[in-house]
Amino acid sequence: MSLSKALLSLKPIRSYLGVEKEALDYFTWRGVFDSSQAHEDLADSGIHCPSFRETAPAMIDFYLRNKNEKAYHIQIR
Repeated sequence: MSLSKALLSLKPIRSYLGVEKEALDYFTWRGVFDSSQAHEDLADSGIHCPSFRETAPAMIDFYLRNKNEKAYHIQIR
């Protein structure tokens, strides 16, 4: 991973790939999330936390419609 970080420390590489060096930390972070409190709080409300499978189609559709929209791209520093 250190080679990747070294390459992403170069602005021309980041600009070409369209990513910031911090993206590597995001993809390698081993976060664990617990939604049990949210489920408990919403139990009698009729509201449920959707699964990833339920939300993925909308996220994919948004990406496909907007992938070339510069307003949604990060500004490479």
